[in-house]
This record gives sequence, structure tokens and C-alpha cells, in this order.
Amino acid sequence: NIDNVNSILDVNSAQVVGTRVVDARIDDAINSGDATTDGVIDAIRDALIAHGICVAA
Repeated sequence: NIDNVNSILDVNSAQVVGTRVVDARIDDAINSGDATTDGVIDAIRDALIAHGICVAA
């Protein structure tokens, strides 16, 4: 969705700012029920944030 008045691009309820996705869910607690899976997801999330690909709203 594009809000032409405010120049906001929305993809699946996530605001896109250039090449960066602004999504409040990036800060959600990871709780898959498996410590190994949680660790992998956390590492991927940290890499996305560190490289400026995703940022919390």
C-alpha cells in the first residue's frame, strides 16, 4: 500500500523506508520452544539490525 499524502510504503503491514523495513515485531521475544532455534533466530535478527536491513518501530 502506498500513502501518497505522507509518502509511506506499506508492505504486509510493515513500513518500508528505503531499503529498511520498520517493523515493531523485530523486538518481540523469541519463544519457539527450542533453545537452538531461538538462538538461530536471534542471530539472524541481530544481523538484520546490524546491517540496517530491519529496524524496530
